[in-house]
Amino acid sequence: MLFAASCIVADPPAYHDPVQSRPQLIVYGADPPTQQILIVDPSSTLGTKINVPFRSEDGGEDLQGVLFLDYQVSAGELYQGSINLTASTFDNTTRAAIFTFRPVGVSQGCHYLSLVVAHRSSFLDGDSIHLKKTEGNTDAAIVTWVVNIGPAAGQEHTLVNCPISTPPVK
Repeated sequence: MLFAASCIVADPPAYHDPVQSRPQLIVYGADPPTQQILIVDPSSTLGTKINVPFRSEDGGEDLQGVLFLDYQVSAGELYQGSINLTASTFDNTTRAAIFTFRPVGVSQGCHYLSLVVAHRSSFLDGDSIHLKKTEGNTDAAIVTWVVNIGPAAGQEHTLVNCPISTPPVK
């Protein structure tokens, strides 16, 4: 009897480019923690370090992190800085958005400090800090701290005069 040696070779699996995903901020790993009032001395030259780990599938597109005080509240938001975050893949667990927060143009008292992270194409053309409405709904990740800037002695852990959001008029 004759036996012929042969093997069956299947077609290789189809390769697809990775699909972009909304950034996922690892809030549990944020430093400082978001569960407590952040006390900020406005006269400090060192500032306050903000570090938030994140993951996302970027499909080759860089992200941007933007820091705001009182983001989307009726008192008016104050831009506090932005950084470019290099594109990577979801399995990269070493990425973080890192800022040094030094209050600029800010009154003393209670404020909200928000970090917005999204892919660069999600920001308005000609405005690198505000999101497009539709892409912001599907691509942005936001984390917020309650901040007490320059509190009087004994008032460090109070939320006196926190800004509030005004509901839209119908």
